[in-house]
Amino acid sequence: MTQAIRTHTSNGTKVLYDVDFDLGYLDRTHVFVYLDSDEPTTQLVYTWINDTQIQLQTAPYNGTVFHIQRITPLQLINAF
Repeated sequence: MTQAIRTHTSNGTKVLYDVDFDLGYLDRTHVFVYLDSDEPTTQLVYTWINDTQIQLQTAPYNGTVFHIQRITPLQLINAF
């Protein structure tokens, strides 16, 4: 089974994280970064460094669990 979510535990200082889903992603808007206690739509503030890395604006507190998840909408993306 492919992985569309990565779970991380913050060390309180690290802000650079890889976006490395097994099947990649189709669009950056399909990538969500959020605390374990929140819904995916309540995202942490981050910027894309390149196509495979993001940088959080502020590191979550030490021990805080958060997720980087790919959520692809159920709609036609490419019409052939």
